[in-house]
Amino acid sequence: RMAFVLPASYSAASTPTPTDSQVAVGSATWPPVAVVTFSGWTTQSDVSARQQALEQAVTADGHEVVGPPMLARYNPPWTLGPLRTNEIFLPISVKA
Repeated sequence: RMAFVLPASYSAASTPTPTDSQVAVGSATWPPVAVVTFSGWTTQSDVSARQQALEQAVTADGHEVVGPPMLARYNPPWTLGPLRTNEIFLPISVKA
């Protein structure tokens, strides 16, 4: 599954109509999330290790993970590893 975030100046009504029937335009509401940002390639082992560390930090702060993680990659494929920006999002419930 893939998603794109458009600038706030766009709404679902003003977004260009997709030319592929497998592409849908809509809006989403985000729950509170915990995020870790890192550079480099997103190998499965590196992503898993960073996700586990983020989950431990969330739990240590008294929050609860309430959904699956989401991996965000922000650069084109030709960007060199050290210059790449990636994030892991974990939906959480925030302690009172």
